Amino acid sequence: GLLCMINKDYNKAIELFKPLEVIFSNLGDILSLNLKCYNRNKDFKKAIGLGESHLEKEPYSSPSVILELIKSYIGISDIDSANKHLTKLLSIWNDADEEYIHFKEAKELWKEINKTKAKA
Repeated sequence: GLLCMINKDYNKAIELFKPLEVIFSNLGDILSLNLKCYNRNKDFKKAIGLGESHLEKEPYSSPSVILELIKSYIGISDIDSANKHLTKLLSIWNDADEEYIHFKEAKELWKEINKTKAKA
């Protein structure tokens, strides 16, 4: 699946990751990879459906799922929903060192969203 992502064959990657979602249903990292593929295919609504469904069961299980969900909402220009999830995401990261790269990406999205909102 990861090799397919590198080769930008996101549909094949999704196909390969799907069975892992069922086996490891509580593991958000697999879902996060699938959401990333949907986002890169610009299938934001599918990503949002999967991400929101997962978060209903496991609200704080995986920061990477929340981060990909934020990108999906940005993809459909739903800035309010993106901001809501971004606020939640930044509030659950007490120790930013643990996932510094994702934390840094979330902070950049925060700046971008709020800069865009201020202009509107």
